[in-house]
Amino acid sequence: MNDLTQPQLSVLQFFEQQADSNQPAPTIREICGEMGYSSTKAAHDVVAALEKKGWISRDGGKARSIRLLRRSNNMIPVLGGITAGLASEASLTEGETLALNPKLFGIPANHRAFALRVRGESMIGRRMFDGDLVICDADAEAKAGSVVVALIDQESTLKTMVQERGKNWLKAENPDYPEIFPVASLTVQGVAYGVIRPLVT
Repeated sequence: MNDLTQPQLSVLQFFEQQADSNQPAPTIREICGEMGYSSTKAAHDVVAALEKKGWISRDGGKARSIRLLRRSNNMIPVLGGITAGLASEASLTEGETLALNPKLFGIPANHRAFALRVRGESMIGRRMFDGDLVICDADAEAKAGSVVVALIDQESTLKTMVQERGKNWLKAENPDYPEIFPVASLTVQGVAYGVIRPLVT
């Protein structure tokens, strides 16, 4: 899996989701729509790279004829850092992966798992510390009390989600940090399922 870039891994997981749902392989235009590509060339390049690296095969180069040769279900991409402090822009990087099966954390095989490195101390009450890797499910339903990766007013943060009187807001698990109420928007991008912490001597 270390030979895959993050865009390639995302497209491969899209193929896997379609296959798990007994759906045909997506077309180039469907890949563009799912991944947010503005150019079909970007999708063509990613699919060609997956074929060259031995992850998929194509009959005559046709998108609908794609067959999975290997699966990514034993890998979790690390998408960068997430603030567990005051909301801020997430620092996203590409290329790092964890050799772990998401099922170990209770994440279904057909869901998109990802990991983020915690920055800050606002979630220490939930035993999430600076430098930890938090394992998330992008397809899980967020509920009251869930620890979520959220985009709030265009800034990313890791907090506990609170639902009150039909409205959602975010709560820090450290009394030194304030509660966060959205001014315009709050979008959940993933639900935390587990934490990996290095042992330091």
